[in-house]
Amino acid sequence: MEDGFVIDNEFAAVRVTCDRQGNSPRLKITDLRSGKSGWLDALELETLAWLRHEEIAHLVDPSASRWADGRDEHVVLEPGPRVRFGAPPAERVR
Repeated sequence: MEDGFVIDNEFAAVRVTCDRQGNSPRLKITDLRSGKSGWLDALELETLAWLRHEEIAHLVDPSASRWADGRDEHVVLEPGPRVRFGAPPAERVR
């Protein structure tokens, strides 16, 4: 099993790890339902930190793409550390 942690809620479950294989460390994010992975470098992560939730809402709506086929697959999570995030801090909400 890879190092890292799982972040999950009722809509999604992902494993987050640090990939040090390239020129600089990147965050590897793997969708536990599909197995699809993506990587984010420091600049991409900084950009996400500056975005307001309204700016990415259309990208994170699962009904727009991931649930479009009507399937409701059950995700079996591996044991391991989990991080759950709640609502964004009040100072980020605009």
